[in-house]
Amino acid sequence: MTARAFVLLALLATPALADEIPFSPAATEACLQDRPLDVGCIGDSASACIETEAGSSNVGIGACWRAEGDYWQARLDAVLSRLAEGAAQDDALLDEAGSAAGRQGPALEAMRAAFDAYLSARCDYEGSLWQGGSGTGPAIAHCRMMMTGMQALSLETGSPRL
Repeated sequence: MTARAFVLLALLATPALADEIPFSPAATEACLQDRPLDVGCIGDSASACIETEAGSSNVGIGACWRAEGDYWQARLDAVLSRLAEGAAQDDALLDEAGSAAGRQGPALEAMRAAFDAYLSARCDYEGSLWQGGSGTGPAIAHCRMMMTGMQALSLETGSPRL
């Protein structure tokens, strides 16, 4: 059997992992109820997912970390949306007053772009430490989960607007 045929058969035999990962944000949310906005809660739900049969391989571990990363991305998107709404209101008031003060909207968007660039660079670096090995994907997923969670919690706690 050629290597290409073997890879194709292996892929066909692999179930659609995203549909089979038993991820629930319940463990992370329970932790945050006990310790509000504690970065130590990031990864609790992924850890619960990893403890299942579906999460026991490198592929499964990466999928669990990606699933919790998606949870944190949704939280980050929500807080950024709320901040953008408030920034637009404040910036409109500054415009009406003819103020030369800096505007929050462009600053918020610049922060978002800078974070996205940093996240990609940081997590690509962490993945590179695995030198193309089977831990590369999971390392990147773990990094993205952690960094996105920390950014979400930082913005949720650090803004007087929320």
